[in-house]
Amino acid sequence: MTNKEILIKAIKKAECNKFSLKNNIDGISETLTESIMEVEKLDFVEAFCLYMNEDKYIRLIFSHDFAKAFWGEKKVIEDDSGFNQWHGVTSLGAYSDWQVHLQRMILEKEPLKYLEKFL
Repeated sequence: MTNKEILIKAIKKAECNKFSLKNNIDGISETLTESIMEVEKLDFVEAFCLYMNEDKYIRLIFSHDFAKAFWGEKKVIEDDSGFNQWHGVTSLGAYSDWQVHLQRMILEKEPLKYLEKFL
């Protein structure tokens, strides 16, 4: 998939879990997106992704609101030894799925490719 395709699918997945793209972009982006929608006959997410630059999508995918909606807020399970049963990772405390994924995604050279694994 292309980065744009990944981004569109990721935003749509997050929107299924009550994420609002319109509430997470500035007014100029919303106005421009609505203009693109009219001309290109696209939905809001597709229109937004059509002109989005790397700086904008990075801020979006690393936002807590997006991450909570994309990965969920279920707590990572640890057994008595402190062994994290979520992908066999040892951690010092109980984190939500979205927190663990943000920590992992920040280390990736291509964060959109990391998101793609969960689509």
